Amino acid sequence: MDLVFTALPIPSHVLPVVVPVARAAARAGHRVRVATSASMTGLIEREGLEPLPLTSVVSLETLRTDPELGERLGLPKELTAPDRHTPAEVVTAAIARAFAGPIAGVFADELISLLDRDRPDLILRESNEFGGSYAARVLGVPQVLLDTAPMSAVDGPVILPSAREQHSRLGLPPVDRVTSDLRVGVVPEAWYPSELREPSARYYRLPPSESASLDLAELSPDRPVVLASLGTLAPSLPGVERLFDVIVEALGELPVHGVVALGGLSQRSAPDNVHLVSSVPQRALLTACDAFVSHSGFGAVQDSIATGVPMVAIPLFTDQHPNASRMAELGAAVVLDPETLSVDALISACRKVLDDPAHSRATRALTRAGLALPGVDVLLDDLAALVDRR
Repeated sequence: MDLVFTALPIPSHVLPVVVPVARAAARAGHRVRVATSASMTGLIEREGLEPLPLTSVVSLETLRTDPELGERLGLPKELTAPDRHTPAEVVTAAIARAFAGPIAGVFADELISLLDRDRPDLILRESNEFGGSYAARVLGVPQVLLDTAPMSAVDGPVILPSAREQHSRLGLPPVDRVTSDLRVGVVPEAWYPSELREPSARYYRLPPSESASLDLAELSPDRPVVLASLGTLAPSLPGVERLFDVIVEALGELPVHGVVALGGLSQRSAPDNVHLVSSVPQRALLTACDAFVSHSGFGAVQDSIATGVPMVAIPLFTDQHPNASRMAELGAAVVLDPETLSVDALISACRKVLDDPAHSRATRALTRAGLALPGVDVLLDDLAALVDRR
C-alpha cells in the first residue's frame, strides 16, 4: 500500500499515534509518507519516517508569535494573549473552526498539488488535521481517521460551517458532517462516552513511540513515584509557569519521588525529592510510577490507560477538559481547576490518588480492556481490506 499520513505540526499530534502506525506500516513494507509542516521534517526523519514537507503550512508556534498571520487564518487572539474573562469553551470553538477552515484549506491545497500525480491508496489523518480529509475527497482517495482526540467529535456542529466553506471552495459537494471510511480508536471503546461511539470505529492496541532517553539517578524504593507533565505545547503558553511552580512545591512537600518534565521551560530550584528534566519517555517511565499529574491531553490519557497509572488532571484547553472529566467518571482521575490551583489542593489530590486503591483499580480495568484489543498487524490488514474495496 501507498499511505500518506497527515498531522498538524505539533509533536503531541504526531508522536503518540501517527508515528507508531506509520512505523508499523513501513516495517511491513508499505510506502509511507508523513505530510505536515516543513518545520517538522527533522522530527519525522528522527523517527525513521519519510516526510512530505508542506512549505505553506506554518507551525503553531509561528501562528502564536505572529498574531496578524494567526488572525488571517482564523485563530482567536486569545491564543496569543489569553484573556481570563474569555470562557475556555469560546476559545476552544474558535480554534476548532480555524483548524477545520482556513488552516485546513492551506494544508489541503498544497497536499492536493503534491499528490495529484502520485496518489496514495489511503490518506490517514489525525483528528485535528482536516486538510487531509478535504484532499482525500478531491483526489478520490479513501480516508482514515486516527482518533487522536476523541472528545473533539463534540465540535462537529461548531466546525460544520468551516467544513462546508472549504468543500464549496474546492468544488466538493456540501456535507452534513466530516466523516471517514474508518475511525481508528486507540483506547478501549469503554473509554468513549456512549454518544461518541460510531459504527465506523474499530479499536486497536498500538505500540508506543519512544524516542527520548531518561537520564535520572536510580530512585530509591522507599517512596512512591509521581510523574508530572503538562505536554509539549502548554509550557509555551502564558501563565503556565505558575502551574509548574505549584507542582514543584507540592511534590516537594509530599513523601514521594517527583519527576517533573518542564517541556522546554527554564530550570528552577527544586526540593531534593523532585527531579526536574526537560522531557521523559513518558509511557516507559509511567510503568514505574504510582501517580501521574497531567494536563490530560489525549496522549497522556493513552499512556495512563496503557500503564494503569491514575491521573491528577489539570486540564488547560480544548479537549483536555472533557478528557479529564471522562477519566474522573471512570474513576481513573481526580480533576483540578488550573485557574484556582494551589499547593494544598494539589497535595490533597495526589494523596487521594496515591492512598485510595480504587483509582488504581479503575485505571487498570481500562488497561486490561486495552490489552484485549487487536494489535497493529490487524489494523494494517483492515487498511488493506479498505483499499481492496475501492
